[in-house]
Amino acid sequence: MRAFKSYWHDVVGSYSQNWRGGFPNTLHRLVTFNYDRIVELSFSRYFPEIAKNGMDLYGPRMLNTGFSGWRSGLKFEDGFCDLKLHGTVGVMPIGRNEVAYAFGDRFFHYAPDLSSEKPAITDELYFEADGTDLPKRKLIPLIAFPVDKQHVESGGQEYNFKEYIDAVGKKAREIFRQADRIEIIGYSFRAPDKKWLVSLLRSAPEAKKLIVNPHAKSICEELEHHDGLTNLVPIERRWGD
Repeated sequence: MRAFKSYWHDVVGSYSQNWRGGFPNTLHRLVTFNYDRIVELSFSRYFPEIAKNGMDLYGPRMLNTGFSGWRSGLKFEDGFCDLKLHGTVGVMPIGRNEVAYAFGDRFFHYAPDLSSEKPAITDELYFEADGTDLPKRKLIPLIAFPVDKQHVESGGQEYNFKEYIDAVGKKAREIFRQADRIEIIGYSFRAPDKKWLVSLLRSAPEAKKLIVNPHAKSICEELEHHDGLTNLVPIERRWGD
């Protein structure tokens, strides 16, 4: 939480009464491989003036995660965005492989506002009793593991996650192509996501690429010699130190 507090201060900038009009203009864009909700929980904790403005926290005028409403398809707006490359426990998919609780809706999130309380993640969110000894699956969290992503990108069609993976991947490529400065925080460039991340970095050959990691020098050497990346700057420390 402490490291994210500093991060959000950098993103949001100086205090402004205009915060209640939505997320402030910023050059920052956030891309994460994590599945958790630390990004939005920390934002809501340290900047409640923005988080409590009544808008959808995940929506286009706030964190811009691709969800334009409580039940929605996927659409990203210009400006700041929070790209969750492997999904999140805060969103659930409804697709052809699941029970269609809401006809035509592909996704919904159950935490449009995290400012007042932290929604509990319990079995009741995902399962319901069906009169037997085994629970009946109701919904599944939007967590696309690397194997799901690889399957979809290889032409697989049967996953509910395909729409999400395609949309987030497209937006990520757009962000990297436009970037002047990219900070890779804590990532060790190991399988199975290394190839995909390296391809994103190659799309921004002129951008300065800061590698923040206790082993940053050796990581940069491998990326330069093995993967041909350029403009790498090693920063050997833990994020937040």
